[in-house]
Amino acid sequence: MILLLLSTIAISCQTKDIDMFFVADLSREAMLKEDPFFRAEILNSNTQDSTHYTLVFKIISEDYGTLVEGTSDPFVFNANPIKITSQTIMEEKSDIKMQDYTINAGGEELKHTLRTTGILPAGEYILSLSILNEVGEIAHQECTINLKNPGNIESIYPGVPFGNPPQIISTRHPVFQWSSDGDIFKIIISRVIRDDITPAEAIEENPIFTVNNVHGYTFYYPDDAPELEDGLYAWQITSTSISSSGEFKIKSRVYWFQVLTTPSEIVEILRNLLGEGNPYIKNIESESLTPTGAITLDGRFLGITEFKQIIDSLTIDDIEKIEWRQK
Repeated sequence: MILLLLSTIAISCQTKDIDMFFVADLSREAMLKEDPFFRAEILNSNTQDSTHYTLVFKIISEDYGTLVEGTSDPFVFNANPIKITSQTIMEEKSDIKMQDYTINAGGEELKHTLRTTGILPAGEYILSLSILNEVGEIAHQECTINLKNPGNIESIYPGVPFGNPPQIISTRHPVFQWSSDGDIFKIIISRVIRDDITPAEAIEENPIFTVNNVHGYTFYYPDDAPELEDGLYAWQITSTSISSSGEFKIKSRVYWFQVLTTPSEIVEILRNLLGEGNPYIKNIESESLTPTGAITLDGRFLGITEFKQIIDSLTIDDIEKIEWRQK
């Protein structure tokens, strides 16, 4: 004889689109206070059922994996459906209450985003609801959560993320470019005097130019702004978005770049040390080679001032080998 057991449990769920979602909104405390972002109903057609069930609740991203996972206390129900929301599953006296609840940090990319902005990236997330008995999963339902999160912003040009060897540009009036779905932007450009600082310090210590209420994703550095002399500069965009949840601001990563309009300065420094007739200097000039201005020492970037100070402390007898590399 073959005994066929059919599940008597069914789940239905509904979600609502979310304008913006901070990772802090996933905490127990926040979910108790905020309007529910999902509603679900669990049905049991077996009126005599005395089985103990548990609910497993997850929020999943295709890009970042499982972001939230919770398992309820065991519960018994029959006949009367149980209605739950993202709010009620956190309440102490709820029919179904989360016992174990974890917010996961995700991969490195998501960790960086959360450290920088505190918000989950825009996109589609999956709400997963599963009912388990002592054997395993007997019912499952998934719904899509559309997360808008206006204000996503990414710098494009000039420069690279602060801490990497800076991009060399040869103009004093660069065109700043970024991508975003924000509405209004603020730009801060700062002179970087030293490179042993944090990105925040690079922006805050020596700001030389700020402009507010920029529309669009391109800004031409104006002629009447302070001239960008040869040296290092950091810049950052603040995006302001206006949504049904109110005004929301988010800052881009700090980018930096080096203005180098006179790259021959490096050659002059070496010429003073090695001598006018040095074959390496002659080789540079005969082949019309131009230094990029990127100078490193033991993997650490050197500005032109520090490079000159090191060279000034040397004599020709201190140099055992010279090697030129072309890229």
